[in-house]
Amino acid sequence: MKQISGRFALKIQGSIAGISPYGVPNVGTGDEQWAPYHDRFTAGAWEVGEVFQDDKLFFFEWPELTWDSHARPRRTFSQPPDGPPQSRPGGTRGPWEAHYATEQPDGSKLFYRFHEGKLLAVELVEIKG
Repeated sequence: MKQISGRFALKIQGSIAGISPYGVPNVGTGDEQWAPYHDRFTAGAWEVGEVFQDDKLFFFEWPELTWDSHARPRRTFSQPPDGPPQSRPGGTRGPWEAHYATEQPDGSKLFYRFHEGKLLAVELVEIKG
């Protein structure tokens, strides 16, 4: 498993995704507490993540982050076939977390996987500067 150099964010339905270090209120603990949102137009500290490659598969992770004494653990982007994007504990490497990546002719980077013939895709945005 190697880390791809650079800083990245995911764009879902035209908006940048992230995970708040405060967690989602009133949902208890576990994966639901760390559900990703996707409603930002720019990527800040809560949205920037890392991409890892294992053979031909790619994984996106939001790093551990402390903000205002609240701590977000490392989380892996997970894309279920029939619901909103989710996150799993950092290092999770299952079929919903494994993606392919390709650069399109217009320069955009597609982060995708297939499930029963259905394309599930988000845009991978490289953060400059």
